[in-house]
Amino acid sequence: MLIDENDLDIVCAQTHHGEVDWDAYASVAPDLAPVMPYINAVIRKPLYYPDLPAVTWRHEDKWVAVRSHEIAVSDIPDNKAAAVEINKIVSFINDLWERRNEIEPDDIPRRPPPLMSVLRMLPMNNCGECSLPTCTAFAAALINGEKAIDECPALGTEEGLKKAESLRKMGIT
Repeated sequence: MLIDENDLDIVCAQTHHGEVDWDAYASVAPDLAPVMPYINAVIRKPLYYPDLPAVTWRHEDKWVAVRSHEIAVSDIPDNKAAAVEINKIVSFINDLWERRNEIEPDDIPRRPPPLMSVLRMLPMNNCGECSLPTCTAFAAALINGEKAIDECPALGTEEGLKKAESLRKMGIT
């Protein structure tokens, strides 16, 4: 076991004044940097920054961040939920650590593509067929994993298929 759940110091904090949901933070004693390449290897679409070190990903409807001595989870309604969500991530990390001999670690940094690079692949007609008002909003949603390439009808056309393939090469799905 890498993290002892009994030693967690969990704090629930409001990121922006007036928001309903809060963020949960847990300080942990062991250095979590050694487990990050394993997280990077098994999580779908993580953002991995080995130079910090940090790794973030979407878990259900929340963002999770793991740093050297901290675990953070977004969109938490209260302290009770904070403990539940943090403990889910601790269990995941401990399980991953126990199985590390079965997993090929991945040290390749993963960063989101720049907004302008994604935007250049979109039609820029602000048609709204993706349910968002602008192509810029759609590009941001693609980067955040909130929208998929196939939600833009223009990317399904003959000309758009090449641009869709370029987006996939950037790590967008």
